[in-house]
Amino acid sequence: MLVNYIISGSNLITSLLLVGIAIPLSYRKIKPNRLYGIRTKFSYSSDENWYRINQYGGKILFKYGIEAVAKRLGPDSHLKSNQIMAQILLEYDEHRV
Repeated sequence: MLVNYIISGSNLITSLLLVGIAIPLSYRKIKPNRLYGIRTKFSYSSDENWYRINQYGGKILFKYGIEAVAKRLGPDSHLKSNQIMAQILLEYDEHRV
């Protein structure tokens, strides 16, 4: 029983961290760098590409981070993190930049 609370708490913290990471990206506050953001050859090709790609990625992370927090606190708290990640990847594939 204690293990379930620990896992649930760590999932909630991870979900909140996801939201916190997403906010600066979605507001175009993160300059091109090698540590934080969506780092691809295309995103590094220009500043505009960097900001556009990371703004879109930040919005997706924020959306699913909030959804993950809600699911951790709500009646559907059994939803697993890999299901949330699968949703993120499917949405990204449907809306490629």
